[in-house]
Amino acid sequence: MKFEDYLRIVVPKIGPNAAFDLSRDAQLRALQNVLIEKDIVTKDEIDAEIEKQFGESAQNIVKMPPIPKEPPSDASKQDNN
Repeated sequence: MKFEDYLRIVVPKIGPNAAFDLSRDAQLRALQNVLIEKDIVTKDEIDAEIEKQFGESAQNIVKMPPIPKEPPSDASKQDNN
């Protein structure tokens, strides 16, 4: 199935953001399957690398500064005047 056909079918059901997220998942599964089928890598090796990447990603996110709090909205500024 072509990507455009996939989007046409699934976007009305799950919306564009979820459709793109799921399409990325399908693409990654396809790459993993091809690598395994061609005996380039094993499923265990892929799983180990995925866990390694999760750990590295989590550590990078933990090191990030906190999300800034939103400034007061214009309505609350007017209430204070």
